[in-house]
Amino acid sequence: MNKIETIISSENKYLNRLQLIRSQDTGWPSMPPTAPVLAMFLADFRPADERAARGDNMTSAEIIGAMEDICAFSTSEVAIVMSYLGYRLSVNNYRGLEWSMVAVTDEDVDSLPQSEREAEE
Repeated sequence: MNKIETIISSENKYLNRLQLIRSQDTGWPSMPPTAPVLAMFLADFRPADERAARGDNMTSAEIIGAMEDICAFSTSEVAIVMSYLGYRLSVNNYRGLEWSMVAVTDEDVDSLPQSEREAEE
């Protein structure tokens, strides 16, 4: 598999897992009932390389804070959903552990091959 195929495969896997969470059909008995709401938030992010510090990385508390006006989450609920979606933890020397993530934009989606754009819609 070349690099482009690997990226497309990873994107498809991520989008499929988001859909499974939204439909509450993950097969994970520990998946929290609030997971579909968190999945909607995470649709605008993708897992990133945990070795690279990024401005988009967030702690579980920051994710909870971003969603506090919508739905209450525990750090355990965030951790379960993030793990299921393939996010990894990285160590930030100033903030401690945080989830390695990168925000995606409409431009990022527009740069995907046509089959990926259809999956995003």
